[in-house]
Amino acid sequence: MTNRGSYLFDIDIVGRAENKVNRYYGNFFHYKVAAENQSGDLQCTNFFGLAVTNHNANAIAQVIDAPGNLLKIQATGEANDTIHWVATVRATELVKP
Repeated sequence: MTNRGSYLFDIDIVGRAENKVNRYYGNFFHYKVAAENQSGDLQCTNFFGLAVTNHNANAIAQVIDAPGNLLKIQATGEANDTIHWVATVRATELVKP
């Protein structure tokens, strides 16, 4: 992320499993993340996550502060079940001149 930049991310993540658990195949997550670059150091000022429907508690999608001043979307699933994931990220950015 650009130095002297402030960002607001709106992130939707959907995963769909091969096997149904608790009547659902899908996992649905929504995150809001506020972050800024302060002299080359990423500061995540707020992580807000919501599992809209989580058919399987072992299938988790999260947004993490990764090395290199990056945000990373990380998803894990259930052993012996294939889960396909997709994410939509909407970003609002302001970089101070």
